[in-house]
Amino acid sequence: MNQTEHQYQPEARWSIATALTWGFASLTITAVAAVLYFSLQGGVQNTRELVADQCALLVDSVIERVNEHLGLAKAQTKYLAQLITTGYLDRGDTDELVRVLTASLAMAPQIASVNFFDANARVVRVDRFTKDIAAEIGDWSHDANVVDIVREARAALEGYWGDVFYIPDIDDAVVNFRAPLRRNGEYIGVLVTTVSTQDLSRYLGDLYVPNDTVAFILVGQEDVLAYPNLQEQRTSRSESSPLPRLGDIGDPVLRRIWSKEDVTPMAIARRPGYEGHALKHDNERYGFVYEYLYGIGPLPWIVGGYMSVESMGDVFKRLKLAGLAGVVVLVLAAIAVLGFGRALSRPVLRLTNAADEVRQGRLQTVSPLPPSRLRELNSAAETFNEMVDGLRDREMMRETFGKFVPESIADAILADRGTLRPQTRITTTLFTDIVGFSTVSEAMDPKRLIATLNEYFEAVVEPIERNGGVIHQFQGDAILATYNLPVEDPEHAARAVQTAIEIQEVTRARTFGEGVMLATRVGINTGAAVCGTVGAQGRLGFTVHGDQVNLAARIEQMNKELGTRILVAESTVKLTGSRFEFRRVGELPIRGRRQSVVVYRVIGPHNPDETMPV
Repeated sequence: MNQTEHQYQPEARWSIATALTWGFASLTITAVAAVLYFSLQGGVQNTRELVADQCALLVDSVIERVNEHLGLAKAQTKYLAQLITTGYLDRGDTDELVRVLTASLAMAPQIASVNFFDANARVVRVDRFTKDIAAEIGDWSHDANVVDIVREARAALEGYWGDVFYIPDIDDAVVNFRAPLRRNGEYIGVLVTTVSTQDLSRYLGDLYVPNDTVAFILVGQEDVLAYPNLQEQRTSRSESSPLPRLGDIGDPVLRRIWSKEDVTPMAIARRPGYEGHALKHDNERYGFVYEYLYGIGPLPWIVGGYMSVESMGDVFKRLKLAGLAGVVVLVLAAIAVLGFGRALSRPVLRLTNAADEVRQGRLQTVSPLPPSRLRELNSAAETFNEMVDGLRDREMMRETFGKFVPESIADAILADRGTLRPQTRITTTLFTDIVGFSTVSEAMDPKRLIATLNEYFEAVVEPIERNGGVIHQFQGDAILATYNLPVEDPEHAARAVQTAIEIQEVTRARTFGEGVMLATRVGINTGAAVCGTVGAQGRLGFTVHGDQVNLAARIEQMNKELGTRILVAESTVKLTGSRFEFRRVGELPIRGRRQSVVVYRVIGPHNPDETMPV
């Protein structure tokens, strides 16, 4: 009687249909809660997108204003450059040049100054840095910055936006557009038009910004080009640092725009090219939206805006209340599903764990599965327990069987329902024999002889099986083993030679029984052999046959005449490649065979006593 039959059998069991009914009820509650959750998430996401869109609208307005503000200055510069390069405006007539530059300044109020530098850094300049428009004519070749501008423009092929630079006279930084001038292919100078950054900050301050939205323009990620009321803040500027840094302005939120802490992505709906994220500052979350503008100077301009997400307070309050109700439903549903699910899954989990133990071959550690009140699970447990009992019986049979035949053959016979079909294959046969065993055995009583042999066989069998050999027979003190039969092994010849070397190393390094020294002769041959189960119907045995198998035994006997320990047939040597070093012994006749055989011995430190007499 199996152990499972002694377990208590409950009188009533539930059907799995009942279990599924309760399970679906719980899942329905969970699904409703999930729908509510995702609805809330969608509401929150939509609200955040609303915030992002509001910031994006602000950014749209700023970008449009920047394009207008700078576009007119760029167009005016190109127009003046065309007048000079075509000769319509004589650059040598300074009075006329001043008059035209002054007129262009009056036509574009956002332009702070227009500068004409000739190739030698002489300048004609008109600016509005004071209340009235002023003109200046002079030689600025001593000014390194001007010389750099003239030299840089010489290499340019068309107009471009230069670096923002600082003008000490007005304590302000200016954006500048530079148009190189060439006439008849000759470089004659550069026209530089500047736009004050104060105008950009003043524009940002005058913008209508609902919900306390703050606009900004950065050059790169650290320099502040424009910010509301930036001109009223005391920020240090210089020629080396014309723009204030983020840390210089009194806006702790903007200073953290690139912070990596408490940052989450923010989707910008229907705004391709825009980027956005939200960050937390002083327990309040702010949403940033910005776009990179390229081509206005060496570094990109980052035009953006931010606002407090909590400014949409009423919307978030309603979302939070709905979310709280959804959480309550979700918790209740979770408790119900958890309790029922654990009860339902416990026997399934036990079955899974036990099946994993069986898969890993640990049959002896598998505990019988207890019965279940669920009819189907109880039936599965009983079937599983019976299966484990059957596997244990089969494993015991396999282990017992494996003590009398090689383990690989036992597996093949069991898989083939008790027989192993005959098969022919190129096989490497290894035959061993103990040197002078008759003399050794005469000095021992039977019990001691058997103990010595068993200890010897245990030591020799280990390298044979480790290298993939299959032992077919123990013939007195001899062993017959094959490689590549019945289990395929493309390295069978090399593995047989390696086995012979390891056998010599084992037998030389120790004694057997009560201090008995034993030496082993090995013969190896490769050729066709046949294996299979043979015998009567009630008693079968596995054996290997073939002339090449017998030849291995004959080669082993040659060791007596040659004073060697390992002899290998030429057929085996050809298959080992260059893994071992062999020395040809000669072509020797085989008693009972018409053809002789070429044999080799293995060279190496494993066999220092090769020349010792037998």
